[in-house]
Amino acid sequence: MAQLKDSFYGSNERKVDPEDVINDTIIEIKQTDFVKVVLDNFDIVPFEAQKHFKDIFNFLIQKKGSKIPSYIKVNDKIVDILIVGLEQELQKGILYGEILQTCFAHKNLCVLAMQKVDSLKCLFSAIKSEEFAVSSNAFSVLSTLVTRHPDATAQVLGETYDFFFENFHQVLEGSVMRKRQGLQLLNKVLAMPANEVVR
Repeated sequence: MAQLKDSFYGSNERKVDPEDVINDTIIEIKQTDFVKVVLDNFDIVPFEAQKHFKDIFNFLIQKKGSKIPSYIKVNDKIVDILIVGLEQELQKGILYGEILQTCFAHKNLCVLAMQKVDSLKCLFSAIKSEEFAVSSNAFSVLSTLVTRHPDATAQVLGETYDFFFENFHQVLEGSVMRKRQGLQLLNKVLAMPANEVVR
């Protein structure tokens, strides 16, 4: 995992691979379902390798022309794994949160995540966690999800209105800090012109 990361980012001992080699590597990653395979077995991956994987995933998402966002949309179980994983072990959940934040730079992945009602139940459950770091990480993911591309997600928010705001209301019933964060986010969401449909 470290060698693959270094091939993309470089290190003190290794230069970044040439562009054509990187492109060939990305093609192989998609053909072998590398991302899905690693996520399916994440529990047995050493923590240092998990961190390397997070950096690899983020590189793939951000690399222009990689078509990894389209690959994730087709293999949408990847988004389920990441969202559900926010509730799990803290260190792993934080890595998943960072990956999701990068994914949500892409409109189509934001919309995809908003449509996954069952997975979003886990997101709201993580926000309600009594463990502050888990709750804070999940809330940050939710905030990015609903504010990064409001024009793209407004329609989905309208379609899932009852589900979304019923669960959001439960967030507001939490601690004083969670209630403050929730109200700030709610105000931000409702103030966006694209979300006029949900006011």
